Amino acid sequence: MKQEIFMFLYMNDTIKTLEIIAIHENILQNKEENELESEKNTEYGLITERREEKVIIKYLKQFLANDKRTISKTKNPSLLESKLPFKYKYFYLNLNKEMGAYIALFPNKDEDSKYKYPNNKEVSWILQIILNKHFPGYEQEKISNYISSLLNALNCEFTILFEEDEIVISDHN
Repeated sequence: MKQEIFMFLYMNDTIKTLEIIAIHENILQNKEENELESEKNTEYGLITERREEKVIIKYLKQFLANDKRTISKTKNPSLLESKLPFKYKYFYLNLNKEMGAYIALFPNKDEDSKYKYPNNKEVSWILQIILNKHFPGYEQEKISNYISSLLNALNCEFTILFEEDEIVISDHN
């Protein structure tokens, strides 16, 4: 079971300080019985035409084939629900456990013509990369080169739309 750690900001500095101390003590207390994990979630906006889906997938498949991997198209309802409130008929994904990288590709504009990033309508596709830094094969330099090579292989302009580092406590009991 994963519990996300959130730091709530309060108007009162004393309460904020107590909250930070409580979070820190909780991390130290759980360190022995639980494992601290860190994830980084980045969403890249691919600046292409929506109709270029087949071309993007072709480049993605070629890139992943170098590591004997492939991309899967999913219509699984529970996976599609993970993208709510945006509604998609399908999206593409790949999980590379050896590197600790999860890749998802989905449109910026959903089935209801709602944009995930309405201020970036020039972005037709979103490439989400979640890095699980606790995976045994995770190496910062190696994964940085992997992401850089992946973005270059797609042969299109891109922009970073969203970036977030997250600490989670994984309860292995």
